[in-house]
Amino acid sequence: MAHPVTCRIQRPRAMSCAKTLHLHRNMGIPKGPHFEQGTGEFAFIFACPGWFEEFHNRPAAGETGRNLEILLRILRDWKVPGMPSRTELTISNSWNKVIYEEKDNGKSLPSKSKILKKTNIERLKSEIGGDDRRWLICSGRSAQIAVSKLCSQPQVFNDACRIVTIPHLSNQGLNSKSSGIVLAEADSKLKSHQKKRKRLEIVAAMMLQQMDLANLVPSGLVSSPPDANPGA
Repeated sequence: MAHPVTCRIQRPRAMSCAKTLHLHRNMGIPKGPHFEQGTGEFAFIFACPGWFEEFHNRPAAGETGRNLEILLRILRDWKVPGMPSRTELTISNSWNKVIYEEKDNGKSLPSKSKILKKTNIERLKSEIGGDDRRWLICSGRSAQIAVSKLCSQPQVFNDACRIVTIPHLSNQGLNSKSSGIVLAEADSKLKSHQKKRKRLEIVAAMMLQQMDLANLVPSGLVSSPPDANPGA
């Protein structure tokens, strides 16, 4: 979902140069602000590139990308079969044009009509389609709309390919009430980075529940993950 300088455009709480450099060292091959070519069975789909993606010319370049890395690390620590690292992951977006509020009159997401354009769905097919694709992880509602339309077409994926829906991995998406993520009362006193880790563990559990791999969630770590709500 994904769902984020001085001058007219200001970005509060931007990532430090050290964090950004570390993140870029652990990325795959960028093909512009909306698409990153990886390998393997997994593809993550977000909503659209924003300011950070335009600036760095690659997808999931800001806090969304940092949260994605943490999520992947959690899933790999839980020994999920075939779970890629960031360098191995294919990333795309429901819409390939850059959208952010300061540039687009307050809008930060593509319209449904834009997402469903034939040329856009064909673009997405060329980026994430193929017989080797097994898991399509839709982060946010825009991604779900695009992938559902793509999967309605014949011979795009093999019969075993499945859609998994999660909230948008932006900080706003993870903290939104619509995400379905609810921390335990005991977690309310944790520091902000610890709360984020807890939220991402719940997202990981949401994923594994849909993948029929809920047995891999460590006992007692996440209690009964809610049904995934893709949010924005």
